[in-house]
Amino acid sequence: MSTPRLTPRTLAAAVFTCAALVLAACSGDDDAAASPSGTAAPATTTPAAEPATTEPATTEPAATTVPDTVPPSTAAPYVSAVYADPTHWVCRGGTADVCDDAYPVTDVAADGTTSVRDAVPATDPPVDCFYVYPTISEDATLNSDLVAGSEVGVTTQQAAQFGSICTVYAPMYPSVTLAGLFDPNIAGDRATAWQTAYDGVEDAWRHYLANDNQGRGVILIGHSQSAGHLANLLKTVIDTDPAQRRLLVSAYIIGSAVGVPAGADVGGDLQEIPLCRTVDATGCVVTYATFRATQGPPPDAFFGKPRSGEGVAGCVNPAAPAGGRGVLSSAISSGDWALTDRSLTPTTPFMDMPGLITAECVERDGFSYLEITVNGDRGDPRADDIQ
Repeated sequence: MSTPRLTPRTLAAAVFTCAALVLAACSGDDDAAASPSGTAAPATTTPAAEPATTEPATTEPAATTVPDTVPPSTAAPYVSAVYADPTHWVCRGGTADVCDDAYPVTDVAADGTTSVRDAVPATDPPVDCFYVYPTISEDATLNSDLVAGSEVGVTTQQAAQFGSICTVYAPMYPSVTLAGLFDPNIAGDRATAWQTAYDGVEDAWRHYLANDNQGRGVILIGHSQSAGHLANLLKTVIDTDPAQRRLLVSAYIIGSAVGVPAGADVGGDLQEIPLCRTVDATGCVVTYATFRATQGPPPDAFFGKPRSGEGVAGCVNPAAPAGGRGVLSSAISSGDWALTDRSLTPTTPFMDMPGLITAECVERDGFSYLEITVNGDRGDPRADDIQ
């Protein structure tokens, strides 16, 4: 009967995990919104005390298959003055980091039984993952420095488990900080700060393509602020380049928006890259912002609408990409925060509660979003609700 509330520390921002690529959804109450530069900026609906997503909804991804033929890299020579330094990556191929570890998941069933899903880090995987972390830096400036701190924790939460299927590349970048979002006394131009953050992401991507990719397929992963940056990267760099499009396995633009014409899966923000509509699709985008079934977007909500203001926000339910309702699966930080029976607290770093959450893409009141239903049961040992 409990209703736990997640904090930035318990979820870091949202939880992404992988077991054959399982990805947790994030709430529409997010810290990413549109800035004058077209990247992410602060939402007006998120309290300053809790900038992180507060719904660990869970999802099965829509695009996980590697293309039959992955072309060799055609990236022009490019060496970044920043990203040639391995210390400017949280995770990177050829270095020992948090993405090399195993992250097993304990499933807590409705009847209280538990089972463990083992995780084995991949050796020489056929694809890479390019992950960009969300707003997490506690630096007292508009843009973060490139010294890893809280960025390591959120990368562990959201991306490290992808190490079971891909080599994870996660650059440090000059993200807009928590203070930059919520402290009006921090000096500096906000539009410039957002552009600086995006420029860092693009610089890292170009360095990765030219020096590390070697023609492997790539999965892009971003949530919140970083989803906005990756959406911008897709629009301005990847969508317009056939060679880069051929490398794209899938892109997860979570807690932001990719605009499409009403009733269409391509067009709008991206002219060549469509939304994913089958579980084996490649070269496509999974995108959504979530709202609870019990409380949809308020009239002034930023999420659930395209950044351009034209068309609709694309919505792909990773548990049912072709449409309809699906049962979500996830891995969230282990602990008793979501369990009424404290004896069930898992010893693995992550846990899941199978069947607790379902989702469906809906269009309602001018918004397009992933509607989350928490199927609480007062008789089972798991939380009846999650805020």
